[in-house]
Amino acid sequence: MEYLPQQNHQCEGDQIDASIAISAAGKRVVIIGGGDTGADCLGTAHRQKPLSVHQFEIMPKRPPARRVYAWPLWPLQLRTEGAHEKAAFAIGA
Repeated sequence: MEYLPQQNHQCEGDQIDASIAISAAGKRVVIIGGGDTGADCLGTAHRQKPLSVHQFEIMPKRPPARRVYAWPLWPLQLRTEGAHEKAAFAIGA
């Protein structure tokens, strides 16, 4: 996966050769996967002003209410990442 590392280098001021530069600007973007990396891809893509962004994570939908789990198990719950909230704000949802 080259998209995020390249964007990080670019944000640090590194020059990226135009022949290998990856940008979501003006494109229809599909993100396959979720978690932190998927949310980072979503936020980065939205900052680049794409035509559209769709994110798919192939998992069963989690329950809307948090279930009680004993520590250290991660609670399986439906949640919205900050990148999703920013994306909804950016498109006026």
